[in-house]
Amino acid sequence: MSDGKLRWAIIGTGHIARKFASDLRFSKTGRLAAVGSRRAARATAFAEAMGGGVTGGETAAVLGRDDVDVVYVATPNGDHVNVALQVIAAGKPVLIEKPVAVSADEARTIREAAAAAELLAMEAMWILFTPGIVRLRSLLAEGRIGDPSNFNASLSYARPYREGDKLFDPRSGGALLDLGVYPIALAQNLFGAPDDTSGIAQRLGNGSVRQAALSLRFADRLATIACGFEAEGPNQAVVMGTRGFITTKGPLLCPPALAIRAKSPPGPYVPADDGQVEPLEKPSRLAALSNLRKLASAYRERLVMTPFVGTGLQYQADHFAECLRDGLTESPVHPMAASEAVLRTIEVVGRRG
Repeated sequence: MSDGKLRWAIIGTGHIARKFASDLRFSKTGRLAAVGSRRAARATAFAEAMGGGVTGGETAAVLGRDDVDVVYVATPNGDHVNVALQVIAAGKPVLIEKPVAVSADEARTIREAAAAAELLAMEAMWILFTPGIVRLRSLLAEGRIGDPSNFNASLSYARPYREGDKLFDPRSGGALLDLGVYPIALAQNLFGAPDDTSGIAQRLGNGSVRQAALSLRFADRLATIACGFEAEGPNQAVVMGTRGFITTKGPLLCPPALAIRAKSPPGPYVPADDGQVEPLEKPSRLAALSNLRKLASAYRERLVMTPFVGTGLQYQADHFAECLRDGLTESPVHPMAASEAVLRTIEVVGRRG
């Protein structure tokens, strides 16, 4: 690492691999060094397109290179577990594109292998590391809306069905694994693992989930989540608390701003000195206007800008680098156990749908 940056290898050459490679240009901690694929020619073409000394080759050859420090798995969902285990066997820390696996059991397999090898493994749940969501967590921690008690989010895009498209594969695709995983992960990141999960899913003829609605209970907190390929949705989240609420503005995955509407704290209650009830005053226009002003100012909206660069995938890479710098084998923000819990939530709804 002559420049002090982690040298990344990407395994996979699809759309998300290209987005991650592009966003690494904005990373403070890493740069792209190599691309691997089952087809060496595809990896080489990808690497040449990136330039800057990036090289490509067959997966096993890339994983064996000394000039690769960390690996990002960007293969199709169904291949995540096998490739992640290959990376761990090669002695490399691994960042795995979401969903980390297609089942909770597969996620546990990755977690246990990484723990045994004492290597950092993390799901690339990039939503949790984008500036807008990082700021959301800090605002909640500061008590800006009081005690958070409710979470509501939707993530839906109209996607026409195409036979043979992995997006609609009944085992490794579908709206829950492709889209629902994001707001579920965010809800559980804020509130913890749910005590109870319910939901319903609508399926295509091949069995893959077309759209779904979920309700999660976290002790005395609730979350409602919708996801789907059926229609274009608002694609935002709202966290509600005892004094107000925060709404993500713009795309939920990497919001450029947050809107806070917080109610002013009530004044202290002062009982009458002698217990006597004072006579009612005659209503006046001035009093009515005063009440309207109070009503209008009861909730004050404040816009918090949360700018970002690129697509936003580099922020998870920088967090991954920080974990390595601190000698961690689990992310404190999104440990592998959390990824496993998200998949268990999805499986509950998948079984009931």
